[in-house]
Amino acid sequence: PVLSVPTLPKEGLALGNVAGTYDLEFNVAHPIKNAVPSVTVSGGAGWLDVTEPDNGKITLTYAQNIEPTPREATISLHYQEAKSLDIVVKQAGDIWLNITDGIPTENLSHAAGAFSLSFDRKVADDTTPIVVEINEEAQSWLHVGDIDYDSCVIPFTYDANTDAPGSAPRKATISISFEGIQPQTVNIEQNAEALPETPENPGGEGGNTEGGNTEGGNTGNE
Repeated sequence: PVLSVPTLPKEGLALGNVAGTYDLEFNVAHPIKNAVPSVTVSGGAGWLDVTEPDNGKITLTYAQNIEPTPREATISLHYQEAKSLDIVVKQAGDIWLNITDGIPTENLSHAAGAFSLSFDRKVADDTTPIVVEINEEAQSWLHVGDIDYDSCVIPFTYDANTDAPGSAPRKATISISFEGIQPQTVNIEQNAEALPETPENPGGEGGNTEGGNTEGGNTGNE
């Protein structure tokens, strides 16, 4: 007899950090009459329960992982003289990143300047680097400085917008993440210089003043 789990990824079973259940189906090739499979669990005490095999299925029940550190257990299926089948179960830690302050509420001025984004995060290792990416089209005028991990601040500077006066604002997309989470996205726009004031254009209006915005919210594992 041979035990197998056809749908199991090679690297094992990956679970989110929230509580839940999971039905795992297995096969027995060349079964023995009246033989009954069994299961043992190691490393899952206090957070992982596994039912006895029933009609080629076991059910996993797992608790929420409130710690940022991932945890791991091994489920072993046994069947008579067949080689035991070990299934590695990995549950993600509770990690997240939030942008808490600094997103411009209006378009940036056409003049050069600076702003900073404040962040808060939960991570297993405080040395885990934050990755900041700016879309290629904006890299020529929007620049990220050195991240201050003690103060949780990401500084940015931007060049003057030398597009023709009255041109549409130029746009940038900032992606902020670290290993194990989905990126947060912040959208920025910078106005061009306003058109000169003329009888046809009183007040020298040009461009718009909509603020930046962020996408992603809390990005912990699920």
